[in-house]
Amino acid sequence: MINLTLKKKIEQGAREVYLAFWKNYIGGNIDEMAKLMDEDFNVIGSTEGEIFKNKKEVVKYYSDTADQISWKIEFKNRNIELIDFEQLVLVTEYSDLYIMLQKDWVFYSKVRLSSLLRETENGWKFIQQHGSI
Repeated sequence: MINLTLKKKIEQGAREVYLAFWKNYIGGNIDEMAKLMDEDFNVIGSTEGEIFKNKKEVVKYYSDTADQISWKIEFKNRNIELIDFEQLVLVTEYSDLYIMLQKDWVFYSKVRLSSLLRETENGWKFIQQHGSI
């Protein structure tokens, strides 16, 4: 029998970390975002130049491009689903990505994200992410 209280606690913890990750990314707070990544974190992005095999590579890329993103993108119409796989939580998101052009938010693209998180001694950590725009 599934312990629904434990399941909700797991999903709530993973969801909070997931949302904090993106809040820090959009806000350009890469140091705080990096605290939510496992050392083995890897990313498969939309382009060949967005494939990273470890946290160090990912953090460098995000740091180098933060000025292009900070407060210039926004997710709207977010649909976030979590699936608990005992040791891992899969988070999938389907959203609309808006960008700031001059003083207006303009629709840019549909976004599809999948992230794997695992619970560690130091809380939930991202271990893998795939994004498609």
